[in-house]
Amino acid sequence: MKLLRFYTAIFALISVQCVAQLQTYKKGLVRFERGEYELAIKELMKVTTIADTEKAKLYHTIAESYRLTNRWVEAI
Repeated sequence: MKLLRFYTAIFALISVQCVAQLQTYKKGLVRFERGEYELAIKELMKVTTIADTEKAKLYHTIAESYRLTNRWVEAI
């Protein structure tokens, strides 16, 4: 019974972390779409866990944000 509670607690923590990461990712995308590139970079750089299908878009958006703020070296 204690083991079940332990696994339930671990699962809950992981779920909360994933939801928080997804919200941060979406917030960064909204900032990018609004032209708030500096804020988009800050939000998107916080994302550490994301689905493999979204990684390319994450990195592309970060690079574009750097490019659009004339930070060419960071964009590469």
